[in-house]
Amino acid sequence: MMPRPSNSELSSTRGVGGGVSWRSFAWGVAAGLVLLGEGGCQREGAGARSLAPSGISRPAAPLRGVLDLSGHPVDPLAQSDSKAVVLIFLSNDCPIANRYAPELRRLQALFSPQGVRFWWVHPAADESAESIRNHARDYGLEGGIVRDPRQVLVQRTGVTVTPEAAVYLASGEQVYRGRIDDRYVALGVLRAEPTVRDLEAALEAVLAGRRPATNVSRAVGCHIPALMD
Repeated sequence: MMPRPSNSELSSTRGVGGGVSWRSFAWGVAAGLVLLGEGGCQREGAGARSLAPSGISRPAAPLRGVLDLSGHPVDPLAQSDSKAVVLIFLSNDCPIANRYAPELRRLQALFSPQGVRFWWVHPAADESAESIRNHARDYGLEGGIVRDPRQVLVQRTGVTVTPEAAVYLASGEQVYRGRIDDRYVALGVLRAEPTVRDLEAALEAVLAGRRPATNVSRAVGCHIPALMD
């Protein structure tokens, strides 16, 4: 069973509005939280659909400004040898993202052997490579880690909070964006177990040669602040 948020976490969320950096929430459950239901998802329609070109977005120009933890440019979407690429947007001090670490490890262990590449993406410009490396070690997140200080991937994918997922085909086409599952249902409230595992279902569909039944869902998490000029 996932732990219920502490009183300090719950109290810190009261009165929080949108558009504020997660660091101003004092480790509380951040802005951008929404109650999820059927209205929070966009579905492809009845019946299975093959992976013929008709996804949310098409391949675009190579990414510039995304860095690995050594400061070298890297393009996570240029993994043509993978059946799918998953970008998981995280932040060091987002309590919701950190609570998802066990589920993220489970999904990676389940799908990586099937040809799915996972990348952990940190969009906060003020998170150092060392702090991100320490965060990954503390939460047991292995594999590719990138910094997105110019929010190139944020803009490409359309994500708005951490944690949030984006799934791409090897062609560079996005076929899913949104929540990992429906564990968080309201401000400071979470289920013991999720009833819908959106990211897992999306990856199962892709590996079966089908489009996910849901291609967009609204994630619950810490708002990604806009870049300052």
